[in-house]
Amino acid sequence: MQISEPSRGRRWLARLASTTLQSWALVLCVAGVLSLLRLAQMAWHWPAGLDLALADFWAVVYQGARFDLKVCAAAALLLWPIFMLLPPRWHGAPAGLLAVVFVTASLINLHYYGFYKTPIDPVVFGFFEDDTQAIVQTIWSDFPVLLTLAVLAGASWVAIAARRELYAVLSLRLNAAIAIRRVPALLVLTGVLLGLFLLVLTTKGTLRAMALGRQNVTVTTSQFLNDMVPNGVIALKFAWDGRKASQNFSDPLLGLRQLGYGSPQEAARVLGLPAGSEAEVRQALFVPGATPVPGQRKHLLFFLMESWSAEPFLYHDEQKFNVLGRLAPTLQQACHFSNFDAAQPGTHPSLEAILFSTPITPLTLGVQGQRPIPWAVPLLLKQAGYRTVFVTSARPAGAGWTACSGPRASTR
Repeated sequence: MQISEPSRGRRWLARLASTTLQSWALVLCVAGVLSLLRLAQMAWHWPAGLDLALADFWAVVYQGARFDLKVCAAAALLLWPIFMLLPPRWHGAPAGLLAVVFVTASLINLHYYGFYKTPIDPVVFGFFEDDTQAIVQTIWSDFPVLLTLAVLAGASWVAIAARRELYAVLSLRLNAAIAIRRVPALLVLTGVLLGLFLLVLTTKGTLRAMALGRQNVTVTTSQFLNDMVPNGVIALKFAWDGRKASQNFSDPLLGLRQLGYGSPQEAARVLGLPAGSEAEVRQALFVPGATPVPGQRKHLLFFLMESWSAEPFLYHDEQKFNVLGRLAPTLQQACHFSNFDAAQPGTHPSLEAILFSTPITPLTLGVQGQRPIPWAVPLLLKQAGYRTVFVTSARPAGAGWTACSGPRASTR
């Protein structure tokens, strides 16, 4: 029996169906690998002694799979026009690149959580904005780089091979049926539109009005399990959104508004300062200081002990529970302020508040970290003739203390 050559219209119809099928094969296979990596991440970081209900575990698996399908569907929609333009034999290149990128993001998220105990957040962009070479050296010396690369290669190969096999099994039969008119053209077109509609719906992640987002990450009472829900790609998106929000300084009164004031005059009146106009407030705030006399200047030492608050002082007992150690004798000559609250939650935001005297945070991330802050305490001290040194990672052996000036925005 002789089979007639399919018409041009049916060839394009077959191309549409094949491209949509290719997109779905990519979504299912890459999302499946991301879900497997989530299970590996949970096993890698599972806290010792943590005992949770099985229902909570499956809630994380289910919610995480929804996020995996969401990001993969969004990527497939972006690749759909490319698949449509390229011959099917070339589809493997963009699909494989996508799989490698998504697996890499999930592995970065795995190790990021191991170090920071949180999914990827805006601090990750410091890789490009700080000392990138030093960060790379730290990663090479402190993390299982070779093992991670092996997992990256293996997981990416699984996703690529699974997509190729799934597409080959389904698409060949579908295209053959369409080409010889076993499937009505209207039914094929309906299937294509339905497939694209489901891709869009999967990108949204839910049938509800609000798309699947940050508000859907919390699914259990365990913070550890909730942190396992976002994959690397979605965590990176959340970090990017947070970065944009934190770096929006277009409002010159942003700091005052965060403290609850609508204008400089309003804040000045609370402080008992002249508040007739902004110029009067500025004059009251910026008073030129006296020039230090050479030889009579005292040294100023700023020492920060992380994760230390006023509460340990309450338990100090020289005989039963010596909390302060050699710090105790110095308190007799020190100014000890016991009744105060931290300016911000967390060490880094609190340090910024101390150095920059502002409620706005973060100020040392993004482009703001490259700009001078005129009222930064270290800068004012430097202008007065003092030398500012930030000591970190101190080691008494070898070359001595490791010191660097910083933060960058405060020392310029």
